[in-house]
Amino acid sequence: MRTIMYLLILLCLLIFPCSALKVAISGSFYSHHYVIAQGENIKGEDVSVVVFNKMNRSVYINLSYVAPEFIKVNFSTTGYFLKPNEYRKVYIELKADEDAIPGNYTVRVEAIVYETEGNLPVKVVVSAAQEANVTVVGEKAYVEIFALDPVGNVANTALIKLFKGDYEIASAYRKLEKKVTPGNYTAIAYLFDEKVASKSFTLKPDEHKRIEFAIEAVRFEAFDVLPVKDGDRIVQDCVCSITGGD
Repeated sequence: MRTIMYLLILLCLLIFPCSALKVAISGSFYSHHYVIAQGENIKGEDVSVVVFNKMNRSVYINLSYVAPEFIKVNFSTTGYFLKPNEYRKVYIELKADEDAIPGNYTVRVEAIVYETEGNLPVKVVVSAAQEANVTVVGEKAYVEIFALDPVGNVANTALIKLFKGDYEIASAYRKLEKKVTPGNYTAIAYLFDEKVASKSFTLKPDEHKRIEFAIEAVRFEAFDVLPVKDGDRIVQDCVCSITGGD
């Protein structure tokens, strides 16, 4: 087995120039098994690829995908230049059509690398790819997640993220409403990038669940310096700020 692996590596080195092998694709896209309900989508910080350019010249990167026709893949950017030693993280959205056929599939994300002359791509150097397993499910459930301040109002600055297993599938400020597949989930609320609440839960087929996070901390990021006056006379400058807690 080890001999076969060495032969495969040697074959790759013979096919591709060494300079071409210095462009690589990384990221966590391949490491998750994604489960999508018909007509729904998945996107998040963990659904992404990173393309590195270790060559001594600029290259142009074009991203494409191979998937069943009823699974669409959207990229945060599809074509861009990378200078030597640069890299870029590209976020991926997976979406299943309403009439997608339930089943297990493979989605392949490809980075096509071009040599450049000036600002123009001129010749394909090499391609790199990642593959991920995607399951389309016909059953659905529905979840509503709200972040509320101490007086019961929606907390506008709270960010809610929804995770299935070890990857994020959706996020929204104030409230998150989403159709998902039945299964186990974790919702986390953040306030100014700080985790302030979380809850794990299970959704059954056709179940509608409402979750409320009580955001106890109140923080004001901006404040003004105001003069303290005695009639028309300024006594001193006063720095006024307010913070709150539990």
